[in-house]
Amino acid sequence: MQSLPSSIREAIPDHEALEERNEERIPSPADGDFHELLEEANEQYPDHSLAIMPSGQVHMGGGMMMRSVALPQSATRPVVRQLGATRRGDYTLSCLTYCGYGHPYMEIDGGIIVT
Repeated sequence: MQSLPSSIREAIPDHEALEERNEERIPSPADGDFHELLEEANEQYPDHSLAIMPSGQVHMGGGMMMRSVALPQSATRPVVRQLGATRRGDYTLSCLTYCGYGHPYMEIDGGIIVT
């Protein structure tokens, strides 16, 4: 974390903020404890990948993916990727790898804006 630029480090939410965000975005499960299911999913599916798609489209189960970025749990330092943009607009970041309970809600609409 310390090798990241300060503007990025400051933008990364702490664990409590992430838990609050998850509770707001992800519906309570019909059976089981919310936090236990998230922990179980994190243990069972530790690796993630990120899809970058134009905002405003239906993403889960379809849509046009512009780029995928692997986010392996085994990484020993931050994963840095350089992307080139050829079209202006805003793009949604979405979890591409099934990761258990909460997966369908893991997206940030307008997470990247190209001007």
